[in-house]
Amino acid sequence: MESRPSVVAAWVDQACVIADVTLSGLERRRLIANLLAYKNLIICGPPGVGKCRLANALALA
Repeated sequence: MESRPSVVAAWVDQACVIADVTLSGLERRRLIANLLAYKNLIICGPPGVGKCRLANALALA
């Protein structure tokens, strides 16, 4: 059985592919750490960068 961090990492990677969103290494690590620690996520950024697409893909992944 895979560890929880590796499962969440795979889930995030799958969501990024589905949403066609590219995250930097730091953004990816922070997103995974936040999901593991708090189970919620606030995505901030300028319009048109894929926040809603990423949120929807995370919900579906």
